[in-house]
Amino acid sequence: MSTQRTLPPEIHDHIIDYLHDDKPALANCSLTTWGWLATSRFHMFRVIKLSYPTIHTLETFTEFLHSTSGIAGYIRDLSVLGSDSKGSPMQLTVTVSGIANCVGALPGLHTFRLSGAWWKDGRSSSQEWLPRSYSLKRFELQRIFTTPHAIFDTVSCFPTLESLHTECVFWTSPVNRPSQSNHPVPIAEIKLQELTVGSGSSYNMLQRFLPVMRERIPVSHLRSLSLDFEQSEPCKETDDFMSYAALHLESLHLKFGNNIMMNSMTETLVENIRFSSCKALRVLRVDLPGDLSSEFHPTESWSLLYFILPQLSPTIQELTISHKLDPNTLQAHLGDLDWNMVDDLISGFKDLRTLTVSAESPSASCSRDIAKAYTSCFFEQRLLKLHKRRLLRFEYKFVLVFPHY
Repeated sequence: MSTQRTLPPEIHDHIIDYLHDDKPALANCSLTTWGWLATSRFHMFRVIKLSYPTIHTLETFTEFLHSTSGIAGYIRDLSVLGSDSKGSPMQLTVTVSGIANCVGALPGLHTFRLSGAWWKDGRSSSQEWLPRSYSLKRFELQRIFTTPHAIFDTVSCFPTLESLHTECVFWTSPVNRPSQSNHPVPIAEIKLQELTVGSGSSYNMLQRFLPVMRERIPVSHLRSLSLDFEQSEPCKETDDFMSYAALHLESLHLKFGNNIMMNSMTETLVENIRFSSCKALRVLRVDLPGDLSSEFHPTESWSLLYFILPQLSPTIQELTISHKLDPNTLQAHLGDLDWNMVDDLISGFKDLRTLTVSAESPSASCSRDIAKAYTSCFFEQRLLKLHKRRLLRFEYKFVLVFPHY
């Protein structure tokens, strides 16, 4: 609604007034507007998305919150979308203090999302005077240009933070901040429980991000961890990080990119994850390498399990294996795999409750029912012990694939 600039703004308030007496209806409605008028009651929606260039800076929105009493206490979920949808080179620029002041002005905010922004790094001499938010639980970053220290300068302002999610974060120069031994940065008192480190910079994301995180906040409280591996090169930083984080992990999600090849480097990469130290691990998901957008599929993708399964704790209860293969290519690419070994390795987990095979394939390959039936039949005939224990589950998803020219 209200994608037309000429729509009278009073209509917004009339609709909100009408919905005010029906809270369930209000909770299921969304409103789009070109501007936020001081007289409106948009804050009653609780979930707010601000898009650039409607919002030019976070500072202007923070000033608006301070100038309009009562609004800030309503907002629970705030998303700031910085990219211009029209493809303009203009981009939202944010700072550590700008984010901290904005979140600090929202006493009931639980979730903050930032997408498509240039995030300046500049350690402030008054860093200790930035406001703290004691309500924020989840912080999500996507398509951000920044440095690891800028992220954790900001995260340090949220002592109640429980979940941090990063995806497509690209490092700007300089990535490493010069050491300031006379003014060391204190470790933030944050008990982070969930961390997602997605794909990102041309620098290896894990090599740059994990060491700074371990320096800046405690990682021993982590219960859920998701890591994205884009290359086969072993990552010593992952080994160092897991030596602190592995002990209490209960859920682990590993995504292996299409550039991962089955070789000795990959074996070392897997060893650096320290599966043997994950004594409390209950849930594991492994996204195997594969690419639906081309005819190439790593025929050895499932053999990655040869490296992983023997190292797992016997406490595993839920195991999910996700792969991208057209059902018509299963026999051609996976027919020669040593399925008896895979069956024996997975069946060795006595506490296992489910093995879920999650598959993606091109939508044009065949009907959903045929694809699901063929896939389930293929694995049931090869994982006989698991099938006999009725542990197999199947998830199937069609995806649109655009050909390369």
